[in-house]
Amino acid sequence: MPVQDRARRVVLGNIPLSLLVEQEDYLVPAFGVGVPPPSELAERRLLRRTEGPAPHFAYQMVKRGDSWRLENNHEGGIEQVALRVVLRGDRAFLRITFIAYERILDLLELEVELSGPLAASVRESSAAYTPPLFRVYEDPNVI
Repeated sequence: MPVQDRARRVVLGNIPLSLLVEQEDYLVPAFGVGVPPPSELAERRLLRRTEGPAPHFAYQMVKRGDSWRLENNHEGGIEQVALRVVLRGDRAFLRITFIAYERILDLLELEVELSGPLAASVRESSAAYTPPLFRVYEDPNVI
């Protein structure tokens, strides 16, 4: 069945606002709930599961008739989503980059202006940011 304009959605949720900062991308490495990066070290994965924030989630949706259905991300062609705060003077934006299947290229990059408490929150997070332990921990003795 062909998909009409505005019949596809990407739903992202449970993104920790303290990690939406100007200094680095917040990467959603795959669609589903709490999917870790494939090359992540076992120690870092354990810290993320035990000490890190609750898992984020991402889904691709397609409208079929009057209902929204989950779509296999291979059909939609998106594998990852990267989020980054961009501050320009008094204005705050969220840069959203949709990355193609098998990380071949960026499909689309959007900047959405943030306002009110959300803009203030990401501005404060960026000013106070230090990478959490699970983002920086690495054991060089891993064989």
